[in-house]
Amino acid sequence: MRTPARVALAVLREAGIEEIEDLPCVSALGAAERALVDSQLASGVGCVRTTSAGRLFDAVASVLGVRHRISYEAQAAIELEVLARTATDAAPVHSSLRGDELDWAGTLACLVAGVRLGVPAADLAAGFHRALASATVRLAARIADAAEVRTIGLTGGVFQNRLLLGMVRTMLQDRGFEVLTHRRVPPNDGGLSLGQAALGAAFARGRAVDPAGTGRAR
Repeated sequence: MRTPARVALAVLREAGIEEIEDLPCVSALGAAERALVDSQLASGVGCVRTTSAGRLFDAVASVLGVRHRISYEAQAAIELEVLARTATDAAPVHSSLRGDELDWAGTLACLVAGVRLGVPAADLAAGFHRALASATVRLAARIADAAEVRTIGLTGGVFQNRLLLGMVRTMLQDRGFEVLTHRRVPPNDGGLSLGQAALGAAFARGRAVDPAGTGRAR
């Protein structure tokens, strides 16, 4: 998390992109650090898999040369959003789905190609946000349609990104969905903490439902 450049190497490898020596995320790492990351990825020791959207933002920020190391939480993602807002024209960036998951191999390939062609980083950042929003909307709409529901809630730390939130909300509303977003409770870990506190208080008052699923109050 503290070194988005390392995350970038992992994500690029996951996407099957091997020719990376000319990318900013590689030049940001020294030879010894690069060798360490390569060893970790090859052996699986000292690293863990994650589905965090935050790590995807970290990787993209480093691939585009925005931020390779951070000094506070979500710094790379914040700076990527700020940069995207300055774009003159969002670059066309591919996004696709693989079953019920977002498939980012094509997205990373588009971004890497854009970097090599000299496309402005701001336009690539904006294109990435649009690609993420589009894929999220397609997946959410597919699941909602299958469940025959017309209301979709957007939660998770990634939706602290106001640019992404606005895109996803507008696209879903254009498809006829009611969209719920956070107003008084934050969408990130702060919201989880509040929920945990509320559940703990409910147990303390003896009104919580048995987590074993019996339905009896405890």
